[in-house]
Amino acid sequence: MPICRVAHLIYSPQIGGSEMVAAHVCNNLDRSRFDPMVLFMYRSSGAMPEVLSRLGVPCHSFDMTRLSFLLRPFIVARILNKLQVDVLHVHHIPLYRRVAQGVRLSRVKGVVFTEHAKFSISRTPSLQEACRRAARQVAHFTTVSEDLKNYFVTQLDIPASAIQVILNGVDIKRFRPVNREKVGQKILPSSGGGKIMISVGRLTEAKDQVTLLRAMKLLMQKQINLSLVLVGEGELRPLLEKTIRELDLQKAVFLLGNRTDVDALLPHADLFVLSSRREGLPMVLLEAMACQLPVVSTSVGGIPEVVQDGVNGLLVDPENPEALAAKIAVLLTQPDMASKMGAANRQKVVAEYSMAQTAERYGQLYEQVMAAHAGIR
Repeated sequence: MPICRVAHLIYSPQIGGSEMVAAHVCNNLDRSRFDPMVLFMYRSSGAMPEVLSRLGVPCHSFDMTRLSFLLRPFIVARILNKLQVDVLHVHHIPLYRRVAQGVRLSRVKGVVFTEHAKFSISRTPSLQEACRRAARQVAHFTTVSEDLKNYFVTQLDIPASAIQVILNGVDIKRFRPVNREKVGQKILPSSGGGKIMISVGRLTEAKDQVTLLRAMKLLMQKQINLSLVLVGEGELRPLLEKTIRELDLQKAVFLLGNRTDVDALLPHADLFVLSSRREGLPMVLLEAMACQLPVVSTSVGGIPEVVQDGVNGLLVDPENPEALAAKIAVLLTQPDMASKMGAANRQKVVAEYSMAQTAERYGQLYEQVMAAHAGIR
């Protein structure tokens, strides 16, 4: 079988969970079987080109604008044909809806579709109908968690047999624990002497870092020596900066912005926290677990499929700073429990969530598309 040219389509060069999934799937595909690339639907500022360059994965852009609407199918088909794409892997239903007609006009042999989240879909009937159409049209329809698959089956009446669950994976060689004493250098900022808690994600309403800041204030009032590091950018940054000032947390909370070295930052924290209102299966949670960090997270989306409360982490309801602070305090004051949970997390990710496994599963789907096309011809 000839080498398969696979293109992953994502929104833009801005860093996010699904964007990193696309990058690392491409990086872990067998290059003797696949020639991968990443396509951006829209051109904007962002660090993804730097990430992809470091991984040796080429990237291109459709350069779509509002004025491209009428010509979009022809632009999509022209670029896909120019790049000689065999299999197009589309992430998120709004993107599939925008390129479906252009794909049909192109010489692409088949589409693999992956959905990472349900919030927008659950509130938008047109996206729900687009999901039903995609399930009929694409070669393979996949989700990143059983929770998402269950939503499509029970709420949208998509047959369970039409959906495959392929779990997000982590590059376990890049994301791994380190001996902080041997490293001997300060990687993360802190207020000095205490534990360091880290949270990574876009600064958005969905991630709800405001609740985490309120939990942090409660912990400080208990005289717990702790620093909080927030990694990411987003529209909530002004509100978070204001909240930090109002809660008098300027000396204890550090906003690092977007970083491309999260794999270097995570191992130097003592605890990973996720305060999201909603999630699919967050990549950063798996990355923190791979770095052997104990985790406290909200119990939303596919997270309970990965974190068992009291076994390899602690779970809380969303939008509850008191409960979040209480669970964080448990791990900070019980180091033996935290250490055991961290070790269990590393073992779980290595066994069940390695990116090599994820990439191989997607690779098998790409080869199925190629084989089916060859059979038709």
